[in-house]
Amino acid sequence: MKIFATNDNAGSAFAMTPPLLKLKSEGVEVIAFAENRAPAFKVFEKAGFRVHSPALSPDVQDMIVILERARPSLVFVGVSDISGTEKLALRAAHKLGIRTVAIVESWPHKWLQNFGQRDVPLYRNCNAVLVVDEIAKKKMVEAGFAAEGVVITGNPANDDLPALQKELPHYRKMMREKLGFSDDDFIFVYLVTNDLDDPEAELTEWLGFKEVSALKEFLAAVRDARLPGV
Repeated sequence: MKIFATNDNAGSAFAMTPPLLKLKSEGVEVIAFAENRAPAFKVFEKAGFRVHSPALSPDVQDMIVILERARPSLVFVGVSDISGTEKLALRAAHKLGIRTVAIVESWPHKWLQNFGQRDVPLYRNCNAVLVVDEIAKKKMVEAGFAAEGVVITGNPANDDLPALQKELPHYRKMMREKLGFSDDDFIFVYLVTNDLDDPEAELTEWLGFKEVSALKEFLAAVRDARLPGV
């Protein structure tokens, strides 16, 4: 078996890398492909893949030639906000009758809202689309994807997080030094989970609260902590 893997976006490339490494360790030939300027290039390269890159930005016909020479049994892609190599590879693979799999590494709401009209007709032709959870699958089905073709896998990149636990002291020290904090400084980090400009992405039925409400509460706490006598 031979897999042709390509993408422009780094987030998708991070999600693609763990299964590709696993398959490679089992003897599957993996061809990683990305333009030099693409964020995905460094992600694939850092993972240990020899990344093939075109001399010039390819078009669909160029990608057809590339796939005909590579002769993969599967094309594996992610999503991105631009018309990158992943979309060229999908179009070329569909023309050549090569099986295709796409991974959507996070909730698809924003992607579908901004680029659904452009991307959905193309990605619906994939043999399988991998998503993170039931919320993502529900949204994909609502966008017109066949339920049997949308497979919940989680984000494979998250599987590596437990292994990083033992490295936390190193990363904590590194970030404190980089940001200018001493070992005694108390740091409170607030991490948002959704785009506040997209009401549909609030997903209160899953989170149990609205993102904007949590942000307002946090900002109020920061304000109050700065009051005299607090």
